Amino acid sequence: MVHEGVILEIKKNFFIVMDQQGDFIKLKYKEGSYEGQKILYNTEDIYKETKYKKISAYAAVLILVLLPAFIFMSLNPVNAAAVISVDINPSMEFMIDKNEKVIDIRSLDEEAGALINEKWIGMPYPETLLMYLNEAEAQGYIVNDSIVLVSCTFLNDDLDSAEIQNHTEDTMKQVNTDFSYVYHEENREDLKKAQKENLSAGKYKLYEEIQKVHPEIPTEELKNKNLKELRELMDDTEHFKIKQNEKDKNKDKDKDKDASPSDNDSRNDKPDDQRKNERPRKTDSNHQNQNNQGNYNKDQERLNNKEKNNSVPKDKEKEDKKNDKDSIKEKDRDRSDKKDDLKKDVQKKDKGERDKSSGKDNRKGN
Repeated sequence: MVHEGVILEIKKNFFIVMDQQGDFIKLKYKEGSYEGQKILYNTEDIYKETKYKKISAYAAVLILVLLPAFIFMSLNPVNAAAVISVDINPSMEFMIDKNEKVIDIRSLDEEAGALINEKWIGMPYPETLLMYLNEAEAQGYIVNDSIVLVSCTFLNDDLDSAEIQNHTEDTMKQVNTDFSYVYHEENREDLKKAQKENLSAGKYKLYEEIQKVHPEIPTEELKNKNLKELRELMDDTEHFKIKQNEKDKNKDKDKDKDASPSDNDSRNDKPDDQRKNERPRKTDSNHQNQNNQGNYNKDQERLNNKEKNNSVPKDKEKEDKKNDKDSIKEKDRDRSDKKDDLKKDVQKKDKGERDKSSGKDNRKGN
């Protein structure tokens, strides 16, 4: 089994190490070791005695200097690349390595301890986060107006911060409940202070940011409030901006589609005598096709009527032409008769004038 410790004092053939339980162990000397170094060791590295209680004054001073760093190391495994805290009320922390695999899980309260499964260790961070959120949802910790605070502290440069944020937010979208969330990054110093007070780094930094705007609110009062109660105060801060979790809408549509019964299913649920008297409903496509066919038939009928009305039988057309000619001839005859009558009247008038003139001449001769 592999253990972790910090070298406190180096002797000729061995050095003294403080382990994670605070005990002092003698380990075989290794070339290149130095005081303050964090090391991994197993039982084969132990030098003679298992415990070493007498240490020099120099080593005691070194303990006081290195104790905060040792506490930090004991809470965060040596191969951890990041610590990700998730606050829902309850609160917990994931430790992940450079491959985003979960290497340790720590609950910060009893409620979180009941949600955590040790089998999650070794799984990818996004999958583990989703299982934790789903479990919290199933037990009623996440509801539609909940706020989830996720904070990430990077312990080295092995991980891409943008990828961790994207993986976190993509995982949020897979949860069915419409909740709000905040994603925030903290530094190592904030994480140390938070772990010393048994707080998540996210809550520790949130309280600090709120008190910058509202210095009159004591820390203990903030600790007694849940995240929903801190929502308005959170909106006043500069860095903790709440986002609405937007689920995959296409996924929801598919669920609604699968959940709605088909026409055939609804008919099958009815009594036999009612199904016999009920005509099956046509699908939308068939109904549309029927409407289109009916519209086509109506248009065709109007076209045929128009052509029928505009067409004239040939015999009737000939008859009309003949009547037109006869009418023209008749009019010509009338005009000719009138012309002849007028001509006769003129001739008759001329003759009468000639006869009258001739009678006057005869009277003069007598």
